[in-house]
Amino acid sequence: MNEAHATLSLADVAKLAGVKRPVVSMWRKREVPGLPFPAAGADGRFAADEIVDWLEATGRGNNPEARADVAIRVALSASVTPQRRSALLNLLAARAMFDEPLAALGLEELLDRVDELDPDDEFLFSELNGLDAADYPELAGQADAIAESAWNPRAAYERLLDARTGPEHDDRLHPDLCEFLAELCRALRQPDEELVPEGELVDVRGACTDVVIAAAAQDDPSVPLVKIPADVPVREAQRRYYVHGMVPERCSLKEGWYPNTGSVALLRATDADDLALVDEVCQRLFDGAAVVVVGPASLLIDAVPAEVERRRDELIRRGIDYHPMLLQAAVRLPAGLTCGGSRQHLGLWLLSKELRYSAVWVGDISGASFDRGTRQSLLDDLLAAFRSPGVRAFSLLHAVRRSVIAANGGSLVSTGRSVSKLIMSPADDAAKIIELRRALNAPMPKVFDYELAVVGDAVAHQISLGDAYDAKQLRLLPGTRLAEVPRGATPLWTSVAVVEDRPGNVDLLKLTQQHPGIRLTEPDDVVFITAGKPAAVLDREGGAAVAYPARVLRIRSPRLSPAAVVDAINAVPAGNSKWRTWMVPVVQIDLELDQEIRESLRALEDELHRRLADLAALRSLVGCSVLSGAIQVARPNEQKGK
Repeated sequence: MNEAHATLSLADVAKLAGVKRPVVSMWRKREVPGLPFPAAGADGRFAADEIVDWLEATGRGNNPEARADVAIRVALSASVTPQRRSALLNLLAARAMFDEPLAALGLEELLDRVDELDPDDEFLFSELNGLDAADYPELAGQADAIAESAWNPRAAYERLLDARTGPEHDDRLHPDLCEFLAELCRALRQPDEELVPEGELVDVRGACTDVVIAAAAQDDPSVPLVKIPADVPVREAQRRYYVHGMVPERCSLKEGWYPNTGSVALLRATDADDLALVDEVCQRLFDGAAVVVVGPASLLIDAVPAEVERRRDELIRRGIDYHPMLLQAAVRLPAGLTCGGSRQHLGLWLLSKELRYSAVWVGDISGASFDRGTRQSLLDDLLAAFRSPGVRAFSLLHAVRRSVIAANGGSLVSTGRSVSKLIMSPADDAAKIIELRRALNAPMPKVFDYELAVVGDAVAHQISLGDAYDAKQLRLLPGTRLAEVPRGATPLWTSVAVVEDRPGNVDLLKLTQQHPGIRLTEPDDVVFITAGKPAAVLDREGGAAVAYPARVLRIRSPRLSPAAVVDAINAVPAGNSKWRTWMVPVVQIDLELDQEIRESLRALEDELHRRLADLAALRSLVGCSVLSGAIQVARPNEQKGK
């Protein structure tokens, strides 16, 4: 399908232009004089090259790089058959592995190279050997165009993979859960001693590629050794690992595949038979290793039929008697954590070899939102349960004796009785309470401690961002369309980060290699988004990367306060995406006084946030250690009497 014959539906046009579907219908009805909307073909679809020409000529839409994006949009279109998309996916895999345009290679030369890389035909040779030689030049050209459209073949491969529909796609773990599990793996693999190397990642049956790839991206520059113990073909899993620069080691479940100390085995459980597989995996791991199991909560957490309960109970009881692997934590997760949006709840198990306490840390967070705060709290709790549960107060999990869970049956996170929560360190909790009490009792700073005088006919001066831009009082800098970049130490503002007012991080060296012309923020730049509810943050430090569609306003006029611009943008109602119409205040007072007032308000806001965090921590400690009686308290007058 060459570019001249590539077609798009109206929905495809909307996605390419970065607008809603009804907007495209409006474009067709309200023609630009002299530039009519391209005519549809007999099948109701539109020539992709004509659409791109029209978007560029009219300036319509929100995607200035529509021409660069059209190849990937055509490949994702419904007009592309699953067979053709599969062929493109396999060619993109080869393009990523060899890092060379496919158009420069004939099919026979490509097969020779693949044969050298895959001599046993484990992941790619058969797929490419089945291509029709007559179709290859056109397919290779389209694959090259898609790779350029998505910045690199690896990113293009992932976009096509994400576009697949059906059970295979719907059952994939949601990106938020993948990111969480990747963070968990990265932390579990970090050795306690400097001379101990990091462990391996074991993807049992090749069912956790999303998690392993995300974990590998976080571990730059080192690439973890990946093992795939499986007795069934896992061609797609191996192919995907090769695309991402990892060479997985295949091994049989029935043979020796003992990984290093500190390794993490990932297992996606689906039915009761997988409980035996969990046991088999556990027996293969050495001290310091961990097993992370994800599966339906109806299998791992909830009440189950008697036969399944017996098999699950064996794994839990082995923590009471001697056994090489122990269940340390069990969590019921929120619904909707698969890509298909299923309301099924998943469960999570964490197993390790060390028995420090005769308890299992359990929790039911199925009613919570799996947002950044919940994920961080759960991560902290799991790591504490794995390493040293006696040194911190848990946020989401609580400890229940193994004997209670084993004897109770039913749900692991609900024993049907009051929970005997173990208080590991009441003395430490008491010290923390005293520290928090001291901080909360400290005097508050004065609020807006300025003399006020009212001016009767004063006018609040404002200017639209569009007028300020035209008057060169500010600059508008676009965000960079970023492909996959490993994490690092450089702040990164994405749309989500702007909304949450908390930047991510990115590896600056890799970022500049992929985008040599990228510009970082300067101190007091305003980073903002327009889609949905407009939002903005003030980048006080500068030196951050900005990912499209986020953009930057760089203030050049001394009469525009960056902090005031941020407040004004955050007050814009949802649905108003026309940034040029947004009104911002023009500073009329002394600029040093304006900065002083802003700093005082910011310091007060920071202090209130600190106190709210301290209050939440105090509330948690009181609920945990005081109400349980682990810490005895008395009223002030009773203390004096004593």
